[in-house]
Amino acid sequence: MRNTDESVEQLVERAGALLGPDHFRLRSGRHSRYYFDKEILIARPHLLDQLAFKLASKFTGSQVQVVIGPPLGGIILAFEVARNLTLLYSNREVKTVFTRDGRFSDYFRGLIKGQRVALVDDTVTTGDSISELRHQVIESGGRVVGLGVICNRRQLRAEDVKIAPFYWLFDLPIEDWPVDGCPMCREGILLNTAVGHSQECRERQLQDLSTE
Repeated sequence: MRNTDESVEQLVERAGALLGPDHFRLRSGRHSRYYFDKEILIARPHLLDQLAFKLASKFTGSQVQVVIGPPLGGIILAFEVARNLTLLYSNREVKTVFTRDGRFSDYFRGLIKGQRVALVDDTVTTGDSISELRHQVIESGGRVVGLGVICNRRQLRAEDVKIAPFYWLFDLPIEDWPVDGCPMCREGILLNTAVGHSQECRERQLQDLSTE
C-alpha cells in the first residue's frame, strides 16, 4: 500500500539515492561532489510509484492528455506519472510517448498533435534536455502545459526552463562546476565510474596522469 504521508526526502533517503561526497560527472557534463542516482529509484518500483504519485498530484488541474520524459529514466517516470494521472482523472486515459534517436515516430507525433502535454524528468540541472523535448513537442503540434521533476538540482525556476507551471518535489542546492573549474579534477581525484556519466572522462584522466 502507498504511504502518502512519507516525505520526498524520506523516500530518497530510504532508497539511498543521494550519493556522496565523491567525484561525479552529471548528465550535463558538469562535475559535483554529490549525485542523485535515478537508477536506484527505477530499480525499486514501489518507491518510484510513490514519487510519481506525488508528481502526478501536481497536475490534477491541468487536464493533461500526454506525459513525456527524456531518455532514459524520464521515460519510465513518464509512464508512472501517466498511470497515476489516469487514476486521479477517474480512469480517463492519459497516454505516454517517447523519442527514439531524438525524434518522435509518426505514430507518436499523431498522439501528441493537438494534445495537452506534461513534461517530466527525474532531475533537472541545466534544463537543456527538457528544452529539446519541449521543441520536439511543439514541432509535433502539442501544447506543453507544465513541467514536473523529482529533483531540482540548481534551484531553477519557470523562467529558467521557459515552461510554466514548473513543479519539483525537492531542491538539491549542491554546488557543481564545469570541467575546467572542478576542484576535484585539480586535486587529481578520479571520477566515480560506478554511477553517473563518468567512464569516458575517467579514461582521459588516467591517460593524463600517465603522461605526467
